[in-house]
Amino acid sequence: MAMLVFVARDVRSRTNTCAIATFRRYEQAMIGYPNDEAWSGHRYFDVGRWTYGILEVMGSDWSDRLVEQNRVAFPATTRTRTSRHFIVACHEDVVEILAEDVAVEAVAGTFDEALLTAVRRLTPSV
Repeated sequence: MAMLVFVARDVRSRTNTCAIATFRRYEQAMIGYPNDEAWSGHRYFDVGRWTYGILEVMGSDWSDRLVEQNRVAFPATTRTRTSRHFIVACHEDVVEILAEDVAVEAVAGTFDEALLTAVRRLTPSV
């Protein structure tokens, strides 16, 4: 499981709230460039001309590439995966994650409190 804590903007009420995105059975994640000013340089931007939010790339070859890479060392045991490719478009970074599923929930309180909630879920002894 992987979690991403972020500040979400409710466009209807024009308020910010903290949220946690939980990615179940994730396989790989990338975070970094491009920021929002350079999104047009991202290989998937022209497909959907996205804006801030969590998006899914339909027909992504990322999972297939991982399968092929793994077959080099484990040809008899590598199975096809059914992971989904998610993009989280943020102000300064893009997060891409390959996972089985994602669930997003709003969390009351400050960002630090939301972060602590995520840490507690990942490490129940904290």
